[in-house]
Amino acid sequence: MEATQEGGGVVDVKYAKNKYSFVCQLFDKQNTTKPIVDNDGIITDNYAIRLTPENPNTKGFLMEKTAVSIVDTWTAADGGLWEYTFEGLEPLTGDILKPYPVPTND
Repeated sequence: MEATQEGGGVVDVKYAKNKYSFVCQLFDKQNTTKPIVDNDGIITDNYAIRLTPENPNTKGFLMEKTAVSIVDTWTAADGGLWEYTFEGLEPLTGDILKPYPVPTND
């Protein structure tokens, strides 16, 4: 948000916090069930999500509290897909998006 003066000069600026979301697609294979149960795309519980990269030189992340939604999609190439969206919510402590380093076998 900007406060401007007459003539267009900027007097002050206020920035909003970042918003984070993580979107992933899972194949809807035969004889599998959804990992998170929904009611027409609505998921009432909050979930945590963690991304742990295979490469130890890259960064992972943790969102301790997210609102989740799902869309059932379909393509001719892939068949059925479940597209989950995890929207980061304010946790009890710390930032919404927290670094998650790859665990080492030391």
